[in-house]
Amino acid sequence: MHLPEGIEPDEVLYQQEPFTSKALYQDHAVVVWEWPEGRATQAYQVGVSFPQRVMDRVIKQSLGDLVRAWLEDNPGAAMILGGLSLGLAALLWFRFSGGTGCIVYAILAAGLVVLFVSSPILMLPAIPILIALVITNEVRLKKKPKHTYLPPVAQVEGGGIKRGLTAPESAVLLELPLHKVLTLVMFGLLEKGVLEVVERDPLTVKVTDPYATWNDQEARRSLKKRHGMRAAAAQAAGTTLHAYEDGFLDELERHPGKAVEAIDFTTAMEKLVLSTAAKMKGFDLSDTHEYYKRVISRAMEQARSMGEVNEREKYLDKYLPWVMMDESYPTVLTHGGYNYWPIWARPFTRSAVSSGSVPSLASPRPSSGRPSTPGKTSFGDVASSFSGWAESTMGGLATAIMPSSMKLPGARGGFIDLSGVDKVTGDVFQALAKSSSSGSRGGKSGGGCACACAGCACACACAGGGR
Repeated sequence: MHLPEGIEPDEVLYQQEPFTSKALYQDHAVVVWEWPEGRATQAYQVGVSFPQRVMDRVIKQSLGDLVRAWLEDNPGAAMILGGLSLGLAALLWFRFSGGTGCIVYAILAAGLVVLFVSSPILMLPAIPILIALVITNEVRLKKKPKHTYLPPVAQVEGGGIKRGLTAPESAVLLELPLHKVLTLVMFGLLEKGVLEVVERDPLTVKVTDPYATWNDQEARRSLKKRHGMRAAAAQAAGTTLHAYEDGFLDELERHPGKAVEAIDFTTAMEKLVLSTAAKMKGFDLSDTHEYYKRVISRAMEQARSMGEVNEREKYLDKYLPWVMMDESYPTVLTHGGYNYWPIWARPFTRSAVSSGSVPSLASPRPSSGRPSTPGKTSFGDVASSFSGWAESTMGGLATAIMPSSMKLPGARGGFIDLSGVDKVTGDVFQALAKSSSSGSRGGKSGGGCACACAGCACACACAGGGR
């Protein structure tokens, strides 16, 4: 390789492959690489560096310039990096805002796109910064209180206490874990005889004949008829079916023979949460909270104060759901060797004894009315008791609900709520739709459009139309 004049051989540096020799030839430096065994069909990469002083029309490129040029030459890689950046920004934004503020994000995303197109190199520092912010946000979210699934309640300060809520509704109002709410619903339906146990572990139930509607083709198609048939059966049995229970029964009938924990009750739970919030309209939320906390506390105190086994069993038969809403409820269900089992569970406890099987979570110990070891409660007592089985079952039911899929307005997990911005956007869409529909009417034909926005979902529906 012959170099420009004015460079000494000692000023020349190799890149990758060392020179075989350097020399001065006709007033300019020459560097030589030799491969005695080389082949003309093989590539040999070499590189050389020399002082800039002998060059003119020099184009200077920084590392950023080189990266920009590489991104321009590789549009596929630029699109991947841009998509990753926007994805991280979306994850950060919607986790921070609890799924609200779509319009704000759309503006921010448009700004990022313009910025990345004008300066693609900015994507490289943006990605680690966004990753660090996402991690920080997730850590802060984990430290945030978990009770966030109840939507806004149209309450009235001093509006009084809302009485008459069922145990599951009260659990929703107090924002207890959703799998515990689902357990209370299932146990309540078992207590009323609407369900019966098919398998204990994992809990598998079926809808009893008076309440089964799925074999009726018309009822299968009509929600109203299903609910009417079940209400009539409940009235004949002298009990009551609550509106929210129909949603859970529909899912159970839709999946016969399937374990409860393997059925998706998200939609049914969503309806229960929304109906509970609606019932609080016009009442005082904080006063109602305190009222049901006192109900649970009194139920526990009463259960603890009853020394006689028969007396305690009779009390628990009536108030078990309220007792179970207390975190320490196992202490009154299993005490001094006595294991309480609810009425609906006693048939399979007796069958376990008659078969000679050893009591366990899958084969519970019956309530004999006498403590096995007076004054002491062993770990085995708890494990083989109803409370042990209930805790195990309750933990499994966590997979039956996906809180992130529940469409609950205002019930967000972020730090800010921008649903008001989304609502304004929905109002704008609605105004535009009304304007458009009024301008398109003609002759006898009419048209109308309605738009609704919830969170980040906006939808418009139009009926009719002009000619």
